Amino acid sequence: MTDTLETLRNRVKANENIIASYKADLNDNPLYALQWYSEQAIIAALWVENGNYAIAAIEAGNADKLHIRLTQDVRLMATSASFSTSQVANLVERHRLAVRASILEMLEDNA
Repeated sequence: MTDTLETLRNRVKANENIIASYKADLNDNPLYALQWYSEQAIIAALWVENGNYAIAAIEAGNADKLHIRLTQDVRLMATSASFSTSQVANLVERHRLAVRASILEMLEDNA
């Protein structure tokens, strides 16, 4: 599980850097940043949120519960796609599924 924790910490840190860069880009040229980098910022925010959640669960000794929760979430999200009228909300949900599936894969590869 040590490898998983290290990988998650590195992933969270890298995505925190992406968010910081996006914030700077928003200050410099908001329209350009929104047009070209919004999706990357969404993915980065999801990695930070879900990565920190996974790190906390693993550090608390709840890796098995995390695995069960992620398995349930991924199955549910994959079989009941979001159909919001908001395109951005749908985009977030698609990427949330991908991030959670990636974390689940990390857990299974390093079990």
